[in-house]
Amino acid sequence: MKFSLPTTLIALLVATPALACVRSEGTITTHPIMGTTIGATLTDNGLKVCDGERTDADGKWVYKCVGKATMTITKFGTHAWYKNIDGATYEWDQNVKVDRYGCVGACEDRKGACMSCTDKSWDVKLYC
Repeated sequence: MKFSLPTTLIALLVATPALACVRSEGTITTHPIMGTTIGATLTDNGLKVCDGERTDADGKWVYKCVGKATMTITKFGTHAWYKNIDGATYEWDQNVKVDRYGCVGACEDRKGACMSCTDKSWDVKLYC
């Protein structure tokens, strides 16, 4: 049986699952007075899929996403789970950079009591 190049190529494209370019980026900020907040987004093939307010459920951050997409990360941002609007699931570890700095009180050169803030940030690209 002889296959033509276009027919073979189309068959391979249909049989091969498409890998999306998924990007997870954000920061979790812990402030001694204001508490803990998260600012994060998830884009899938350039489309912002998850953003906006997040809620803390069972020690994890749950993003608000479009359609049936879901995104959850661990309390410190080190592990993520994502289900896209087509139902494909992804799971990955995130390399989190930790920054501590004086943010409340007589910080820097003021030689007094100072409380610290902590930022945990990440920028992960998958299949891009």
